[in-house]
Amino acid sequence: MRSVGSLMTRFTNLRPVHLDEPTDKDLGARAAAALNAELERQHVLGTVYSDFNTALGAWADTAQPFQQKYDTEFNSRIHVVPGGWQIGTASSDGSRCLRGAQTCRTDPKFSGTVPGGQYWGFVHTHPSNSVPLDAPDALNYSPDDLNNGAYVSLPNGQINGWGGGLGHDRDAAYPGNVIHQYIIRQPRTS
Repeated sequence: MRSVGSLMTRFTNLRPVHLDEPTDKDLGARAAAALNAELERQHVLGTVYSDFNTALGAWADTAQPFQQKYDTEFNSRIHVVPGGWQIGTASSDGSRCLRGAQTCRTDPKFSGTVPGGQYWGFVHTHPSNSVPLDAPDALNYSPDDLNNGAYVSLPNGQINGWGGGLGHDRDAAYPGNVIHQYIIRQPRTS
């Protein structure tokens, strides 16, 4: 019988997700700077959105191509401000997604805040269409037990949300997964 060590050496790419993902802080800084420049150019940063879903869509449509290009996850904090919602600058810790072969991570505590805004939650990218929100996404960064907080952008254009307090039905696309996950925007058809 082979030892666990010899099997781990043989299958080094097989390891639990969210544990010891390869990170590259320099990559994360370069990728976040590039994404933030594009968010600025497209006026996603600094815009007060009266419609929450429009804010998520503007961020997701800008961020997903950068997730694919840099192979790392991004996130931004969302704040309630007078007149609606505003999105803070993006961050990435450089956790490598290995082209969707593993779930990478991103930590919203490093993304930017909005002056005068109240933290509402965060939006982030996932590298694969088959990876829904999970309990750490939904629970680790929910502000002050507001029971909202986690939103995810998938490469196919779908945006998922999580929050029992928001009154949405459970997302039937992921039976058995996080309760109160729902689809905010359907995948693109073309």
